Amino acid sequence: MGSKLFLDKRGVSIPIAIFVVLMVILITTSLFYFSTREKNLNEVLDDVLVLDNFKLKVAFLDYYLENVFEKSVERAGGGYESFINAYFDELENYKVDGVYLVAELEQVENQISNLEIVEGKFVLELELEMVQDGEMNIRYNYVRVFESR
Repeated sequence: MGSKLFLDKRGVSIPIAIFVVLMVILITTSLFYFSTREKNLNEVLDDVLVLDNFKLKVAFLDYYLENVFEKSVERAGGGYESFINAYFDELENYKVDGVYLVAELEQVENQISNLEIVEGKFVLELELEMVQDGEMNIRYNYVRVFESR
């Protein structure tokens, strides 16, 4: 039962050597591609986060203004001057250490003159400019008409 092991002493065949070299090139190229792609992906994610934060800021502004308007209507009792006083009182609730929670609320103080009473309803049209400078420059015109029920 003597089995003989046949050992080829010629060396590695050419197709195997070419295969190994091509695999090394493929792996190196893939690693390089994934490492550069990750940088681009991080930039895209950063841009998305900046936009999401800005949209969140717009949502907060919208909520705060709606809340201030509704509470002012409740407190005003139908009078123009009483509405304006109530509006400024409610707006003060959104200041912390003398600074508004959303900086654009400061622009509202100059636009309260847009208040009208139409058919017994309060109507306030606000047009605010929201600007964010930094990694991404964003300009947004916030336009909204608030009307009491």
